[in-house]
Amino acid sequence: MPKDTPSPASGPTWSALFKDDPNAFCAPSSLAAFDSPAAYLQALYRFALEVETTGKGTQGKITLDQRLPTFKNLVVDTQSTSRQLPLLALVNEALTAPVEAYLNNNRELYGNRSVDQVLAELRYPFDLPFDLAHRRCVLGLTGTKPGLGELNYRISLKLPHGQQPENKYGTVQQEAYEAQRLLTLLSPAQQNLLTERFHQPDTNSFYKKHYGQYEPITGQQQFMLHTGLNTRQLQELLASASYRPRLSANVMQTADQIARDQTVGARYCNGPRSASQAALRLGSDYLLHNTTPERHDRLQRMIRLQRWLDLPFAELDTLLHSVLCCENSSPDHFAINDNSLRALGVFRYLKRRYGIKPGTFSAWLYRMPIHSSGQDLSLFDQIFNPPHWLNLPLILDNQPLDLETSDATLYRVCAALGLEDTPQSLGLLKSRMQQLWPPPRRDIETFSSLYRQATLPALFGLSVVDCDQLCQLLGGKTWRQQLVKPTLRQSGSNAPADFLDVLMQLDWAVTWLKNSGKSVQHLRQQLLLETASLTPSIQQRLSRIEAVLQQMPQYLLAQATIDELDLPQPEPGSKPLVYAWNILIAKGLLRAHSLLPAQPKPAALERGVGYMVDRYVTLSPDDGRNQALKAKVKHKLSSQLTAAYTQLQPFRVEVEQFLKDTSLASEAPDLLTQAFRQATRIYANALGSEKPAEILKHLLLFSPNAETELQLPLSREALQAFLLNPHWLDSEQTASSTLRLTLGTLYLFEQFSHLSQTYGVSHATLLNYLNLANPQNQDGEPASLTLQTGDQLARMLGWSASEIEVLTKRLPGARVRSMAELDWLMRCHESAKLTGLSATMLLMATGLTATFSSADWQQVGSAVLATSP
Repeated sequence: MPKDTPSPASGPTWSALFKDDPNAFCAPSSLAAFDSPAAYLQALYRFALEVETTGKGTQGKITLDQRLPTFKNLVVDTQSTSRQLPLLALVNEALTAPVEAYLNNNRELYGNRSVDQVLAELRYPFDLPFDLAHRRCVLGLTGTKPGLGELNYRISLKLPHGQQPENKYGTVQQEAYEAQRLLTLLSPAQQNLLTERFHQPDTNSFYKKHYGQYEPITGQQQFMLHTGLNTRQLQELLASASYRPRLSANVMQTADQIARDQTVGARYCNGPRSASQAALRLGSDYLLHNTTPERHDRLQRMIRLQRWLDLPFAELDTLLHSVLCCENSSPDHFAINDNSLRALGVFRYLKRRYGIKPGTFSAWLYRMPIHSSGQDLSLFDQIFNPPHWLNLPLILDNQPLDLETSDATLYRVCAALGLEDTPQSLGLLKSRMQQLWPPPRRDIETFSSLYRQATLPALFGLSVVDCDQLCQLLGGKTWRQQLVKPTLRQSGSNAPADFLDVLMQLDWAVTWLKNSGKSVQHLRQQLLLETASLTPSIQQRLSRIEAVLQQMPQYLLAQATIDELDLPQPEPGSKPLVYAWNILIAKGLLRAHSLLPAQPKPAALERGVGYMVDRYVTLSPDDGRNQALKAKVKHKLSSQLTAAYTQLQPFRVEVEQFLKDTSLASEAPDLLTQAFRQATRIYANALGSEKPAEILKHLLLFSPNAETELQLPLSREALQAFLLNPHWLDSEQTASSTLRLTLGTLYLFEQFSHLSQTYGVSHATLLNYLNLANPQNQDGEPASLTLQTGDQLARMLGWSASEIEVLTKRLPGARVRSMAELDWLMRCHESAKLTGLSATMLLMATGLTATFSSADWQQVGSAVLATSP
């Protein structure tokens, strides 16, 4: 076969047919190739330069060197032609280079600050200040990811299931008010701009810093040029022309109310009312009239805030004014403060989650808007006098409103608010108004309260009665009062809890109920609060428990013996005794010796009774005399304590027999002692109580089949373990504490089951872990125990042990010791998976402050950006 003929095996390929010189060719990706990307780029660059020199047009040329000055300095190599860069990085590079050159030439003004630092400090043009780190956090934590502030609530160390009106929900490393300010999604520089004092010592410096020139701007065109407003927006800002508010024709105002509402729609921009100073307005000469340096300051703040929040000026002004009135501040001090930002944060959060409107939120805080602008109706008329309504309009004439009669006005309220004329709907609103509201009238305050009480439950998907009962579970009557007449605490403080905290806690409760598939009524049935729906077996057990309590009076010290002691009585001006003396003594004795041993310790008896006297007895309004009288009482009672204790001994037999007959303690001998201790304490607490059934129900946890009858989501073995070791459920409890049937207990039981199902961990494994984390002998090496528990948690959760260690260092014992702490760790794990952040960054994100741009912001921003797709 000839040499030039291809072999049959190779086929007629190019390399087989032609013998090319490999030294004369290169790969297409090589820089030397004529068809390489580098060659194409060079040809394109030369062509652009040629067009710049030869091309003709009607306007001046914008050369390539002007568009991208750094382009001519680019090095063409393999990396630069193959590496992919985001367009945003190229844009930032093009914009940053001239700014850095400017800063370098003006070091006497800006020092050694970076571009990002300067942009966060400058306030003109109105697009500034710009905080890059904060912006990264906002953009990176969007969609299904929990955002700034929301993370603080997601991994809060405390949840609002303690049935106390407190404000610990939202606290991780910062107080809860910091979380609410972070919810605004405003950067520290933006918040500081809004809240700083109005007084400016150097007026020229203020105008230059905020408006870009040294003199006040009063010309309309010049003002719009410097602020970026158009004519319509300026009219809206000043509430003038077609945006001038109109009072509803169905509202009759007093002279004082009319005077207060002269600047409605632009209250914040005008500032405190003054008889000598007219409101801001646009004159026919196209000038801003009645301006002052403070009003110019208010204007620039309002313009910026409106752009940041993307709300109409009138609605934003109404919202700020509602915050002022809700905190009961003087109109002479109308400024954006901590409460304003907290309210804006909670509003923006509820808007993202539930779609609440600013007018509704303003009505919740204070009262329904009764003014409108343009073609819109006021919120009052939208609700109570809609255009399609055929009957006579509802007019607010400030006359008394009788809630006890079938007034036609009340039927209008039902129709407008979607209520029913039943005790569970309108009847509940009337009942609360009669208890917590001044004599109701046909005025905007009364109807705003009715609107609030009806629309707030609807936003959360609750009925009026469900919302009322849920508020009682979360914070008792204090939370109910907030629904009728909301309040805000003093600005800058974190206590007491206020209306904004109630909203966030309701959001938590509704979310948990939805995720666990429960309703409020089902929850109340589990807590035995719905007496009408109790099963016969539970009713029978409760009757047996109450029968033991009814036997207790015969074991108390006789009243004749008490009378012989001649104890001091409360003086005028003092509170009456909460309990009779013999009841108080029995409570103290059972507190000292809950196991009722045959041989008591006299000193312990005195301490127990002394504690009860100190806590519940007030004998004089004068503190010194009160202490002296109580010391006298303790001395006289000490002589009868042994006799009183001896008289209580038969009660021991009563409780023992009750436990053997009706509890599962007999199935677990080691549980009998704990059951007896808790039973005597529960009976001691119920003794003399106005509602003993609410206390005695806790004993049902010891009854056979309690997990079934009470619909508890855990096994009998797990329930027995928690009854025997209440501190396993919540480490704030001790080993001898009483396990109570409360909202918090049910929540932790649910989370115990949720953890088991989510991570595929058996109840026995979880209980073994809690046993390991709570050794009876504390003499061992803490570091070794921490390491053991961390490794076991890592296996259970499928998470890194090092990540878990970062989180557990925040806990009191540096390890997870209870279901409450395990629930916190589980919430942290879920948040870390949602955000893609490490445990360190997750904690750092909850430690950010809304008023100070620290290095932590930079780290969190970079971490969030790295997790974004």
